[in-house]
Amino acid sequence: MPNLRLSLSCGDYDRTRPLIEGGVGAPGLDLTVIPLSSAERHRRFVRHLEFDACELQIAQYLASGAAGRRSRRSRCSRTAASTTAR
Repeated sequence: MPNLRLSLSCGDYDRTRPLIEGGVGAPGLDLTVIPLSSAERHRRFVRHLEFDACELQIAQYLASGAAGRRSRRSRCSRTAASTTAR
């Protein structure tokens, strides 16, 4: 079975650097990490759903739902992680 391919956008700081540099991973997962500033990351995810998962401020996420811009695909990354781990 081929690995699951996911894209993740997040900020570049000490807690995310192991993901960005490929120092950590999960069996069966090909993760592409795209480090971006908060403003660019939020805009690209909320408006265009450019990533499978995104570090997103909860206020931004809730506002996108209130404005009708959130789709089923833009669920919290924890949901995606829990379904791939099984």
